[in-house]
Amino acid sequence: GTSIGDEALPVIAGFAELHVLRISETGISDASLAHLSKLSHLETLDISRCVSLTDAGMADVGKLTGLKDLNMWRISGLTDAGVASLAGLKNMQRLNLDNILLTDAGLAHLQGMHELTFLHLGSTGVTDQGLGQLEGLKKLTYLNVSRSGVTAEGAARLQEKLPGAKIVQVYENQ
Repeated sequence: GTSIGDEALPVIAGFAELHVLRISETGISDASLAHLSKLSHLETLDISRCVSLTDAGMADVGKLTGLKDLNMWRISGLTDAGVASLAGLKNMQRLNLDNILLTDAGLAHLQGMHELTFLHLGSTGVTDQGLGQLEGLKKLTYLNVSRSGVTAEGAARLQEKLPGAKIVQVYENQ
């Protein structure tokens, strides 16, 4: 990790034209994410492994309507409730939710992200029953459900609905 913390975000927010921000493995907290709302041109945000973040901070991330690429891998305090705050991010193309506390209920909040091409749901509580909620994501070309509750049968059912998607579902889930 790096020593970047909350004090850095007001400074970063001063760069109004910023398109890409990678602050993974930092000590930022939920409160500091409010500063990001000034970054109206932001398209890529990597807050993976920011272990102090929780669902509470996601409301501010959800205001970044220009986001196309969001990496939230291994934010252990992130659940379905936090993912609900992201439902309005209609321009999202790449979303990494690997290793968060996501269940089938949380998948409902992704249904409006029709531009999604890449979705990582590995190491989550997602199951075959929840996968049906992704059938409307017709642009999806890559879906990772490894180390989740998805079986080979569930992946095959979704594959029929999304023939253009590569669904990665490793053997250990069966």
